[in-house]
Amino acid sequence: MIAALLLLAPAVLVEPLPGGAWRISNGQAEAVVNPALGRIIRFGWPGGPNLLWESNLEMSGWQNYGGDKVWPAPQADWSWPPETEYDPGEWALERIPRGVLMRTLRPGAKTGALFERRIQMHPGLPILECQTVLTNGGPAPRRMSPWQIIQIDRPSEVWLPLAPSAQRPRGYAVYGDADDSGLTRAVDGQLLIRSADKGMKYGSASPEGWVMAKAHGAEIRLWSRFYAWADYPDGGLAQQIYTSPADIGYVELELAGPLKTLAPGESTRLDTQLSFGR
Repeated sequence: MIAALLLLAPAVLVEPLPGGAWRISNGQAEAVVNPALGRIIRFGWPGGPNLLWESNLEMSGWQNYGGDKVWPAPQADWSWPPETEYDPGEWALERIPRGVLMRTLRPGAKTGALFERRIQMHPGLPILECQTVLTNGGPAPRRMSPWQIIQIDRPSEVWLPLAPSAQRPRGYAVYGDADDSGLTRAVDGQLLIRSADKGMKYGSASPEGWVMAKAHGAEIRLWSRFYAWADYPDGGLAQQIYTSPADIGYVELELAGPLKTLAPGESTRLDTQLSFGR
């Protein structure tokens, strides 16, 4: 039965666009990948609104183009701004079945990070499957992990799954000088967050493995398998939410992979699913 349904599913179309970007679509969803910016710049219904935030905003020495991108974690190892070798960087792109494969060409000057991203559309559902491989391209061992960051366009609500523990009795952590003023409630195992007047960040270590937002009438979900035994960045926070100041208007859905000490040339991988539904 499953095989028959897949045969009836529309084919995934992968086509170049003017300017060097590529569109991936299956009739239910479409994504646009721009290797010149090193990111996915569109995801949503074919012909519908972009669920991802688009911009060309300068922010503290970094050009924020929005969309979906990857960085190495933890951020404390490279501070700010992101390394230009991967954001936006110079990425090579090739067409593959159901999507595209992008690769950075030079290791990050600070971290030695090299990225490869396999971005493919599910043949019959509005699901984008992302496989990110992070390789240590530097001369010495380094402990790091892949970190996927998606900026959602002005969501009305954002959810973070709660995971109470002795370390975090409330089930979540607040980063830096952030506070709880952006929180609406924490019930039913979920933290509900709305846009605040200042940038705030929250994190969790939930076995459910997802972060989610509601925008343009859709619920956007980013998911990855959570490994309870693993060491995640920022004290174990695999799932993260960042809310930008209200005048900017985006919220970030973020997932990090387990930290791994990589010898030169060694790699680690993060597999995620980005999906939406009504």
